[in-house]
Amino acid sequence: MKFLTVLLCSGMLVTVPEVCAGTWHITPDGTGDAPTIQAGIDSAAAADTVLLADGTYSGAGNRDITFDGKPIVLVSESGDPDLCIIDCEHEGRGFIFDSGETDESVLEGVTIVNGLYICMYADSGGGGIWCDASSPTIRNAVVSNCSAEPSGGGMWCGAGSRPSLVEVVFEDNDSGGIYSVGSSPDLTDVTIQGNSGGGMLCGGGAPVLTDVVFHDNFGQGLSLVCGADAILTGVVFSENRSLYGAGGLYCYESSPSVSNCTFCFNWCGMWGGGMRIQGHVSAPVVRNCTFYGNRADDAGSAIHGEGSPVFERLIIASNDGPEPFYWFGDCPSLMCCDIYGNAGGDWVGCISDQNGVNGNFSACPSFCDVGAGDFRLCDESPCLPGNHPVGYDCGLIGGWGQGCVCGPSLSEPSSWGAIKSIYR
Repeated sequence: MKFLTVLLCSGMLVTVPEVCAGTWHITPDGTGDAPTIQAGIDSAAAADTVLLADGTYSGAGNRDITFDGKPIVLVSESGDPDLCIIDCEHEGRGFIFDSGETDESVLEGVTIVNGLYICMYADSGGGGIWCDASSPTIRNAVVSNCSAEPSGGGMWCGAGSRPSLVEVVFEDNDSGGIYSVGSSPDLTDVTIQGNSGGGMLCGGGAPVLTDVVFHDNFGQGLSLVCGADAILTGVVFSENRSLYGAGGLYCYESSPSVSNCTFCFNWCGMWGGGMRIQGHVSAPVVRNCTFYGNRADDAGSAIHGEGSPVFERLIIASNDGPEPFYWFGDCPSLMCCDIYGNAGGDWVGCISDQNGVNGNFSACPSFCDVGAGDFRLCDESPCLPGNHPVGYDCGLIGGWGQGCVCGPSLSEPSSWGAIKSIYR
């Protein structure tokens, strides 16, 4: 056995055993090193691993699981979340992080299903995962078919939390995929799809979203409200549907940074099929984004808003319904934007005098294959650096660079029904 030499306050030298991290092996039938997941965590010390054999875990001790603030790793043995399932059986939450957990508290390689939490208070929820004043790491996981009242069927993040989510899927949850209030979650390679009640809502905080996909949610894909000054990079909003607010991204009294994002085939029954900005103090910066095939029934098929935003290097093409860009109050100045082939007109409404100035133009962007969801540009696209129709130095326009050699373009205007049919 290895020994460490330690100098005590008295000046004496003694030797003590070096502490080694342990592993607690847990099995669904309770025959492992501890009978349940919670019992394994209770037995674990700092830096230990609780290793879950594949199978389905249910019953007391395998739901409402808490790390109790311990810096440990809870991981499935196979690393495949499809093979290691925590079934809450609609009797409670999956996991509770409310003991000041840090990023050294890691949950990995599991699926959480059938979580449920019902509470009369508006500041509570989280059927799958509850996180309050804690910042755990959750990666390679699935949260599915969970529900909560009033909000956050998949996950609820409370004030002072900054959980890190990497390669996590939230799907088919009720009352929203993720609800965050006063929290700043960090999401990377996360998919939020098929949730009712919207994909994700952030009230305040400073969330960071990188390469996140919001797909086929009923309700806004992402809502940023009341000072949620998020950073969005490489986020895709596709086929989200909402009766009000916005289809893809709803921004209320918030000033996010939105770059290299894609808004395609979203729908809103009122305003802002792709994006809606509301509130006079809202000042989002939106750069290098692509808006394609979105629809709003009342106004602003691509973008609807007010406030003081920055719009630069956008592609707004083939959106359906009314005019693609609608604004309350003083119209913002667009720079290096290509607006083309929209059913409600292109440079119309308050931006009618901006075509041909500040690098703005109207030309087919020449996407590679919108039918396959490929919004990269062919080599002759006017939106690529050096290809501007009148030589303006805009750099890249839209959310994607070159991906193919030009041939017959699939980005010409089409009907809403035709657009939907080629995307599915």
